[in-house]
Amino acid sequence: MVGRVDALQLGRWRIDRPVTVFARAGSGAFASAESQGNIGAAILEKFKLILDYARMRIILEPNARLAEPVEYNRSGLSLVSSGPDYRTIQVRAVAAHSPAAEAGVRVGDRLVEIDGYHAGDRTLSQIRTLLAEAQRCVLTIQRGNTRLKRTLVLRRMV
Repeated sequence: MVGRVDALQLGRWRIDRPVTVFARAGSGAFASAESQGNIGAAILEKFKLILDYARMRIILEPNARLAEPVEYNRSGLSLVSSGPDYRTIQVRAVAAHSPAAEAGVRVGDRLVEIDGYHAGDRTLSQIRTLLAEAQRCVLTIQRGNTRLKRTLVLRRMV
């Protein structure tokens, strides 16, 4: 389950309303009495991370992104990359009542363009970042033999 906590305090730095993936596994590899969730890499992107192996410590130095809000998937799309160069981007899932669902994007659609730029020219990570930060975007999708344009008005869902 994905949600937000009120704040995360890392030393003297406070990050308000970070996205958190809450653990739900009661058994198996992801079950743990010590871990209740995961704050993910979005928090670490706000810092320069220094691993001091000799002293067995981690040093975090804030960067320009420290004050930016932590965003999460604002489109409702779950995407997967495939092909020999991982440049084929396909829709794996569409969240109900999301911008993607409202625009008529379906599971199995192939993402061809985002705002007129070829989707295969971006990594999956870059596409996810774009969809987390943009306000609006126009997708060209391939559905069978048909190309369709869909406009997503992105919004915070978490």
